[in-house]
Amino acid sequence: MKFLTLFKILKFILSHPLNRNRKGKAVTRFIRWQIGSRIAPGSILVKFIGESRLIAEPGLAGATGNVYTGLYEFEDMAFVLHCLRKDDLLVDIGANIGTYTILASSVIGARCMAIEPIPSAFKHLCDNVNINGIYDRARCLKIGISNTAGILRFTTSYGSMNHVSVNGNANSNTIEVPVKTLNEVIGDFEAFLLKIDVEGYETRVIEGADDILAKESLHVVLMELRGHGKRYGFDESMLHKRMLGYGFISCRYFPFTREIVENEGIDFQRGNTLYIREKSLSLIERRVQSAPKFSVFNHEF
Repeated sequence: MKFLTLFKILKFILSHPLNRNRKGKAVTRFIRWQIGSRIAPGSILVKFIGESRLIAEPGLAGATGNVYTGLYEFEDMAFVLHCLRKDDLLVDIGANIGTYTILASSVIGARCMAIEPIPSAFKHLCDNVNINGIYDRARCLKIGISNTAGILRFTTSYGSMNHVSVNGNANSNTIEVPVKTLNEVIGDFEAFLLKIDVEGYETRVIEGADDILAKESLHVVLMELRGHGKRYGFDESMLHKRMLGYGFISCRYFPFTREIVENEGIDFQRGNTLYIREKSLSLIERRVQSAPKFSVFNHEF
């Protein structure tokens, strides 16, 4: 592991909300994983939240981030745990190895439609669904999502950051994947929450989801907005305005106090933007306040 990479990882681990007051234990956890995963290389089944489990292995950032921190994307993952209820429908677009799917379907008992186009990540997703015994609640789809149905090329060598190929040219590090629109995939199902993490291609996903976004049964959209849309020439501030036009407001969630605070716009440093339908705000506030507590690393939230 390169020194700069090691420094960035440790900085993230030590600044994480679930590690800040237990930095010594966080470093110990990191060292144990680094040593243990080399002594016993390959896949390792680790405890996640509640009775759920996660298959982890060296280099699999979507899993090891949770090994180090408990909940890799703490605010957003805690929101999903506090907001969802049994039988709600989460549509997980860009599911990767399925951490949000596990939280929704294994921990909460919600239904999930998990969409992941990259074969290696899709295999990990299916393995995690199977190991948690949630195949009756989580449906996995190996497709991409865009504004029209067809075929797109995706990169395959960037791990959790694989994305639609910018130039679309065939090479050894790209594959062709069938894509559909969200309108087509979700159809008459009533999604409660959309989680969208497609490495900058969010604009095209939203363009093909007008029917779904117009449904008042859709209360929340959790969307990654880091400025990656620039690689495709997309202006994510315009995407933000489009979400406001559908009746959503941009918010931030504070898990320890369970407060929902409205944002002025996109916080690119945070990565994910939480959009709550304005008409649904009181419902979501009641849900997060009444949700049971969860415990990670002796933190309750």
